[in-house]
Amino acid sequence: MPCRQAIDVLRCASLQRAMRLDLIVERQVLGQHREKLLSVLGIEKDVLLRIPSGSDVIDRPGESESKWSSHERSLAQLVIQETRSCIFVERFCIMAPRERGRLQRSGSGVMKTVGQIGSSRSSGHQPEQLRGPRARIVQERETRRCTMSGTCFVGMDVSQDTVDVAVQPGPAFQIANDDLGIAEAVARVQAIQPTLIVLEATGGLAVPLAGALAAVGLPVVVVNPRQVRDFARATGQLAKTDRLDAQVLAHFAEAIRPPIRPVPDEQTQTLAALVARRRQLIEMLTAEKNRLRLAARLIQKRVHAHITWSENELERTNTDLTATMRESPVWREKEEVLRSVPGVGPVLTTTLFANLPELGTLTRKEVAALAGVAPFPRDSGTLKGRRTIWGGRAHVRAALYMAALVATRRNPVIRTFYQRLCQAGKAKKLALTACMRKLLTILNAMVKSGTSWRESVGQPA
Repeated sequence: MPCRQAIDVLRCASLQRAMRLDLIVERQVLGQHREKLLSVLGIEKDVLLRIPSGSDVIDRPGESESKWSSHERSLAQLVIQETRSCIFVERFCIMAPRERGRLQRSGSGVMKTVGQIGSSRSSGHQPEQLRGPRARIVQERETRRCTMSGTCFVGMDVSQDTVDVAVQPGPAFQIANDDLGIAEAVARVQAIQPTLIVLEATGGLAVPLAGALAAVGLPVVVVNPRQVRDFARATGQLAKTDRLDAQVLAHFAEAIRPPIRPVPDEQTQTLAALVARRRQLIEMLTAEKNRLRLAARLIQKRVHAHITWSENELERTNTDLTATMRESPVWREKEEVLRSVPGVGPVLTTTLFANLPELGTLTRKEVAALAGVAPFPRDSGTLKGRRTIWGGRAHVRAALYMAALVATRRNPVIRTFYQRLCQAGKAKKLALTACMRKLLTILNAMVKSGTSWRESVGQPA
């Protein structure tokens, strides 16, 4: 909307007769128009506050006899729709907490929310709490707003009980984290046809929602929470609540546009659960065997019983893992290719299929960085820091470590590479980490081409 029309609204006679004006805007939306508006009006200060876009301008309180003209009302509506900001008279608008407290202490003015302006009834509900025809109207507004803007981004913050959803541009709402709530969220998000939906990986809580969104063909991405938190700090957002996190995720989706990766199917999720259970049982067995040596005689019998149960459970889990791998023809074929490499066993293959399904679809640098075995530089000016590995998927890296340790003894290609690095004066852990990366690079190339192991394949160029 042209800036001149907004100025006409602010300088209209009915508003000039009212109290001193405050401009409540969203700084990033108005941009260059904001300073011009403030200078024309001579406003001494502005209260910066995010106002839900699409809020209705209703009759001004305190002047029930005089109504806004249709021209004034239409221009004000255009200001709100085009700049996504609201203009109200001071003391009759939503203000920052300190302003609200100051007015309440002084006893002057009548504080009203956006929904209360011009109405004697209280409107304390949020869009997500609406039911019936009013809920349909709100949903239609969301759909129309995103359709008019052309691009729409959604951020979803998943907690144990609720899911906070933020639409940019658009309102925020909250649903329950259960089957009915997920179905409602999918329906509302599907209606607005977003460009991208971003969720955080929250220990498995986001898996049902991400699967439901992907099942209807929506573009959903599950990202690393560390990346989103670093992005929030970079934009100056230090506060953290579920609602703010959803807004940050929507902003992250718009600014970063993370690439869409396929969501693991049900079979892959089952395999990942079995691999995680196997890892937990091994950790429990190690802990109990360490306790057994120092346990009192009265406790030793119970520890022995727990060790026996854990060993039996581990054996059953390994059987289930083998059966699950055999159910998929694709996994069987890939497993035969991977197991042909000396040093690669069933633990590494199941871990790669469960926790690194991208194997065979990425470049050697991308797969190394994803697994966390790529050395990153730390240089600045004349300073040349040491290259270190950082980040990545720890469970894949742990399985690769044991496989590379065996490969340095049994695999002729990896053994030659390891000995050459050691003879060059490299530390043994550094040489072993390099062997991990080389082994992963070889496996990635073999899966991509479907070629079984040949010593000539892994020879260094």
